[in-house]
Amino acid sequence: MKQKTVKPLLTITLTGIRYRNMKLVFIIAILFITSVKCINAGEAIAGSQDTESLKTLEHSIQLLGTQLYNSRRNDKKSEELSIQITLLLKQALSHPDAQKYPFDSVFPITKISSPKGNVRIFTWNIVHYNGTHTHYGIIHYNNKDVNSIIELHDKTNEIEDLESAVLSDDKWYGAIYYDIIEEKNESGEHYILLGWHGNNLMSNKKVIETMYFTESGKVKFGKSLLKAGKKKYKRIIFEYSRMADMMLRYDEKLKMIVLDHLSPIEPMQAGNFQFYGPDLSYDAFEYNGEFWDYKETIDYKRPKEKKKKK
Repeated sequence: MKQKTVKPLLTITLTGIRYRNMKLVFIIAILFITSVKCINAGEAIAGSQDTESLKTLEHSIQLLGTQLYNSRRNDKKSEELSIQITLLLKQALSHPDAQKYPFDSVFPITKISSPKGNVRIFTWNIVHYNGTHTHYGIIHYNNKDVNSIIELHDKTNEIEDLESAVLSDDKWYGAIYYDIIEEKNESGEHYILLGWHGNNLMSNKKVIETMYFTESGKVKFGKSLLKAGKKKYKRIIFEYSRMADMMLRYDEKLKMIVLDHLSPIEPMQAGNFQFYGPDLSYDAFEYNGEFWDYKETIDYKRPKEKKKKK
């Protein structure tokens, strides 16, 4: 009589356990992948919402800026609009993603950024009824653990010795900055700012400003980095006729700050800067690792201005 082959019960049980375990692992894997996708989708939505909120603030700033541009010589309205712009810009820069946001559409506000991107300066001005100007500014400074939003207060009329005064956010020589140069020497990192200062109905000014930050993130203007002969300056200011235009620019190829040499139209007008203008010669400041040295009458070919596309 033949015996029937009987499969061991233990083998069947283990096979069932393996099947159930594999099924469980598969379900867990599916749930994990789904959850990761949900998290990524949630982050994408959150990121999109954050960007949209910054876009909304930027658009509001631009609308106010356009109103400001059209309100020149209306002192009260211009001042009110500038206060609103300041508040909105500070709110936007307080946003967690503000450091990555370009803020490219905030006309007529001028924005410059340091080469490393950790310093951004926003400046603008209002033109008063009498032809004088008040300048406004906000600095966004981000370095390691320091993240500062610094409002600048134009106190030009209160500064006694412009070329040697150490200034701060509360006492600032107002200007619209259009370029920033970043350098380092034994005393630490510093910045050179090139700016335009609206003066009055008769003259305008341009400025080479020096700037640095303290360890706590406070801004200081005025460091003895500019040198002409044996004399050192914390900033240099050029005044010229309102009817003229002065070139003051950083030439990347030459690694120099190049500027128009200013002269009076007539010798008898020497010292009366409302009659000064470019005389077709050029001077420069060149960095030697410690100071920006003045170079008088350099051989320089002024670059042609690019024609704007219509």
